[in-house]
Amino acid sequence: MLVLFGGSDVADMDGAVAGVDGAVVSRPMKQIAQRLACAGFASLRFNKCYVTGPTSVDREKFDALSGPDFAADGRSALAYDRQQPTLGKLPLGLVGWSEGTTVALAVATGDPSVRALLLMAPVVDAPARVAQLQYGRIGKPYLTRYAVDGALDADAIARADAGSGGVLAHIFVRMFRGFRPGERVNPLLDSNKDGRISFAEADPVIAAWYADGPDSGLGSSSTARSLKGVADGFTPQTPPILILQGLNDSMIGPEAAQAFAALHKVRLLSYAGLGHSLG
Repeated sequence: MLVLFGGSDVADMDGAVAGVDGAVVSRPMKQIAQRLACAGFASLRFNKCYVTGPTSVDREKFDALSGPDFAADGRSALAYDRQQPTLGKLPLGLVGWSEGTTVALAVATGDPSVRALLLMAPVVDAPARVAQLQYGRIGKPYLTRYAVDGALDADAIARADAGSGGVLAHIFVRMFRGFRPGERVNPLLDSNKDGRISFAEADPVIAAWYADGPDSGLGSSSTARSLKGVADGFTPQTPPILILQGLNDSMIGPEAAQAFAALHKVRLLSYAGLGHSLG
């Protein structure tokens, strides 16, 4: 019996991922469950608290949640499994993807009924540090494609917004856009008010937004609200771990998983050409 833990932010039981236009482009947790069923494995997946569908969420209540809340949801899922006459007797393993790897590890800690952990694209380092690096790893390189002389005006931001970057890249694009009527660029980043945002202007402001604090732009990834990363949460009592890691993972990068696996003699399967979603 395998219990599945989806990734960060709003996640329904299918782990539905919406594109920049809001349309669902993939349902990785559902696909995993279906493949497991074909191989003879039972699985359980569930909506995160206050989530009722792929894009349906009570946003105010959801945004108040923290890592321990997600772990409590996971423990409730395990309790539900144990109540099932047939499934509750099966050996139990947990499958986590991305942020879900920290939740799966937290749930497994101290629960001897969990026999194994499968961690896909794991958050090995502290979640706050992983989130802080994503502007430099994803946002800035994507925006640089559209910058002229190291700066972006409204037209360049519009081109970036219409470009082929992923969801996270477009989140950073939206930081550069104006957000009031008549604003063509974000005035908080345009410190000299010339209608262009240079990286020299934007970088220190974004770094301040992503400072590690409970009320910062890190949200539930801040140290005060998140669970431990896999490296800090690992103990000698942790069940056996298998890691699946795409070598083209730009969200986190494969180096942390590789170093963790080597240090703790954990089995690691790497996939060339695959990114964070392993698909």
